[in-house]
Amino acid sequence: MLGIGERPFRLVRTLIPQASNADHGCACCSLPFDFVKTRIQKMEKGPDGKYPYNGPVDCAMQTFRKEGPLKFYTGFPTYCIRCAYTLHFVVKSDSTRYEGERARKYLNLIQHTILRQQTMRPKHLL
Repeated sequence: MLGIGERPFRLVRTLIPQASNADHGCACCSLPFDFVKTRIQKMEKGPDGKYPYNGPVDCAMQTFRKEGPLKFYTGFPTYCIRCAYTLHFVVKSDSTRYEGERARKYLNLIQHTILRQQTMRPKHLL
């Protein structure tokens, strides 16, 4: 079991880098598919009455040929932030897994502090 002083170092050394890698892996693998899906959803008929793409594979091939492979990663930082819930999930699940009751008390204390800070704000700022 980890001591109180050891827990922050474990978070910094192992959990946060692992969750960050999972976040970037999620973004790297799924962003090209999301890009193609969005292009197909937004396509409109041209002046000749035909759609520019015949399907997802055609969309990917045309984009690759005309705009290059990096076009699939447009908006990568924003997409990483969208996938960043992984960090919260990993840290919270690890806390409850390894430290049991003490971790739940710690998380409850943090949540209670946040709620107390929100209620202490002046009402015109809420």
